[in-house]
Amino acid sequence: MIKNKGFSLIELLVVVAIIGVLAAVGIVSYNGFIGDSKITAVKSNCSLAKKHIITQMTRCEIGNKIQYWQGGSTSNPIDRNCDTTNNKFVQNFGYAMSALSENTNLKNPFNNKDRAFVTDWDVPLTSNVGRVNCGIKGNIKSNPIVCYCRYGENNNEYDTLLVLSPQ
Repeated sequence: MIKNKGFSLIELLVVVAIIGVLAAVGIVSYNGFIGDSKITAVKSNCSLAKKHIITQMTRCEIGNKIQYWQGGSTSNPIDRNCDTTNNKFVQNFGYAMSALSENTNLKNPFNNKDRAFVTDWDVPLTSNVGRVNCGIKGNIKSNPIVCYCRYGENNNEYDTLLVLSPQ
């Protein structure tokens, strides 16, 4: 009697079919994890923007120094003296945001050719998913810095954070 030492064609097809089903399930799960991680990155960037702005505005209050981005400098961000004019809130906010918005190493998690941070007082467009826009909206005397963090393509898929000056 001769023993068969190989797999039959049916057995091989069953194994290939099982691997195909597992791969399909894995790809769907993987894409879900990637999408969730990008949303988490945008929300983390939103929190980073708020903390950075508060930290820099506080630095102005206690030490008269603020970080900003100087074009052409090889050691960005750098410290500079805070603005002390009547428009100091707006100016110092602009300095603080420049350290985020001009930093080319900070990329949009949904589009690595786009910036993660933009100085703007409006919600990012639905075509700019992944952006964090921070700006001053309304009466500048009420310290209304608002950060909008777009994490989805639908009109209502963004978070809003208010950043109050420590002044």
